[in-house]
This record gives sequence, structure tokens and C-alpha cells, in this order.
Amino acid sequence: MTDTESTTVTDTETVTDSDTVTDSDSDTDGTLWCVDADMDGFGDPDDCTTGPDQPPGTVDNDADCDDEDPDTFPGAAPNDDEDACMHDGDGDDWGDDDPGPGIDPGTDCDDTDADTFPGAAVNEKGLCGTDADGDGWGDSNPGGGGDPGADCYDGNADLNPDTMGLSVFTSFGFDSVVATPSLDGTATLAITASLDAPFQWNPVSATIDETGTIVVNDDDDNRLYTVDYAPVCDDPDAEGTVTPFDDSHGADVFCGITFGPDGVLYGARNDTDQISEFDLTTGQVASEVPIDNGGAPFDLGSCGMTFDCHNQQLLIADGGGGDIYSIDPATGAMTLIADTDLTWSPTGLAYEPVTRTVYVAGDFDLYRIALDGSNTVEALGAFNDEGDPVSISNIEVLPICTGG
Repeated sequence: MTDTESTTVTDTETVTDSDTVTDSDSDTDGTLWCVDADMDGFGDPDDCTTGPDQPPGTVDNDADCDDEDPDTFPGAAPNDDEDACMHDGDGDDWGDDDPGPGIDPGTDCDDTDADTFPGAAVNEKGLCGTDADGDGWGDSNPGGGGDPGADCYDGNADLNPDTMGLSVFTSFGFDSVVATPSLDGTATLAITASLDAPFQWNPVSATIDETGTIVVNDDDDNRLYTVDYAPVCDDPDAEGTVTPFDDSHGADVFCGITFGPDGVLYGARNDTDQISEFDLTTGQVASEVPIDNGGAPFDLGSCGMTFDCHNQQLLIADGGGGDIYSIDPATGAMTLIADTDLTWSPTGLAYEPVTRTVYVAGDFDLYRIALDGSNTVEALGAFNDEGDPVSISNIEVLPICTGG
């Protein structure tokens, strides 16, 4: 046998004179193939083989951190991390902030809703919120784990803090108008639009629903009206329309009305100390419950009413006591929210969603009051028309004319 000759062994080992042994079954030959059970393009690191040919149902990587979920793989949430293995269940490119074991957490606070993610509302970039209508403001009451934003009407892109502002219904001379008070400490009124309203029309309270329908209560003929001034915002010579409901509600005084979380219109009736529910097809009262103050009757005087869209609760300002209450319209039960040393008559109330405070109109004066338990009161001036005092009995955050 020469130095170059070899001996063949039946177990496929080849032995040379240098005693080198080569195993043709070596695991170092070929490509790593890993099962891709969820077919997301990434393989299960715990189920891999090596060989020259690709077995069915495999891929040439072992990078999947959950091979039972096609929404979980490296790069699933590129807005969080282009390489991390994350779960993105709603396809918004943000990763679930609370995934299962072995999965990298992202920053998506609600991974079941593609409208909810960090910076969804461009005007509230610090929030992981929902902006379903795409108007740049986050839903004030999102589902899941979303952060609440300042949009009370996230189903209507025309209603948001950019397009709405504190408004009042009043008269300038013989003209009925909707106006906005300045918030610089003077409360000077600027006309938003003139209204084609009935003679001696006296709107003592106003509210708006998510469709943009504005409803006011006229104390002169005890009737609800709808108001539409959007078409005349850019025309100082035109007038908005004021349309009565078919029937009078028949109550002497509704000192406040507001739409609730269910789209139902409610009223605070201070002649009988009751909370009423209206029939929106007729404008009449459908049902009423007595106001309940800890099991005792409550003597409601001058009042205002509004809806806190963050806490989904009706609010009432009691002018006689200078207090703000939440109220359950189903039972009439009241809960004290803010207690001040003021008294107001007449009284208006409006919720401000950006600061989560309320505006209160007390006859000639405008205030902002905190709802955080501090009872902080900020005086914002006295309502006036170019210096002439104006008494206001209604306020609400309503659409403003932003186009001209």
C-alpha cells in the first residue's frame, strides 16, 4: 500500500495513513431548516434540522419567538423596533405592550384596535390614544387601555377642540345671536352668527350631540328648538335657522339640558326638582325621576347642566349653593364634585375637555372651576358687548366659525 492509498471501511469511514476520519453524517453539512408553523416567514428555534434540501413547511431561519401566531415575528411592529420580535395584532405597526412570555413588549396600549397607538392623535402626541375620525384629537373615552384625549365626539371629524369653543345664545339689541366670550379675563362677546329666532326667544340652556345637532330650551314658550348656524358662518348678512320641536314640553322651567352618553337628551327641572328624559321625536318629556341627595329631596334652584365626556357623567351646577354635582339620570342620585363659596343666578354650565374643567356662567360673570377635588375657581371676567354688561343664562362648548 502506498502513502496515497486508502482503506475503505464498511461503515463509510475512510481511514488514511494520517489516521484522519471523516463522517459523512456530520451535522455541520447543509442548511439549517426550521419549522414555520404559522407561515409568517420565521422559523421555530426549537424545531430545526440541518440538510441540503428544504423540508416542506420550513424556512432557513430560527428567529420566531412565537411560531403559533402569525402576528408575532421580528419586525412585526416597525414603528417600535424594526428588528425586535413583537406582536402586532391589529396591524397598526405598533407592538403589544403586554405580550406573552418570550415576546418583546412594544408600546401599543390597545393591540386589538388599529386606531389606537402612540401618537394616533397628532395634537396629543404624548398619548397612546384613539383617533377614529382622524381629526388629530384623541377619543375622550377610548376602549381597551387607551389614554383619554380631548375629543368628546370621536365619531365626527367636524367636532373637536379646534372647531369648537365656549359659546352663548343671547341678544344684541333686537338680534338673536350665538356668540363666543373671550377667555382673556374680559369675557367680551364676539358674534359667531346671527339667528332667525322667534320674537322674545329666550334660550336658557343649550347642548349638542355627536352628529352636531344643537338643541336649546326656550323659556318663553317652554319648547325645545334645534339651531343650525354652520351654513352662515362666513356670511355676516345671513342668519342661522331656529326650528321648533312639534310640541311644547309643558314644563315651567328647565334650567339645564344636556345629551348623555347614550345619546338621550336629559333636562334638570327646577320647578319640580326632577331629572327628565325627552322624547326627541316630539320634544315632550318621556319620563322623570326625583333628584336624590343622599336619600333626601333636593331643592334645585337656578342651575346649569352639561356632560363630562371623560367620566361619562351628567353634571349639574346648583346656583344657590355654588356647587357642582354629578347625577345619575336613572335614579336621580347626586354626588358632590366641586364646592365653592359662590352663588349664581341665572346659571350656565359647560364642560371643557382639554383642561377637564367646567365653565360656569353666573348672570354677568364667567368662571372656570376645577373638578379634581381642589375646588379651584378662576374668574374669567364679566360678559359684555363692547363694554356693555350682558346677563347670560346658558353656555356650552359649540362649533365656532373657523373659516372666516
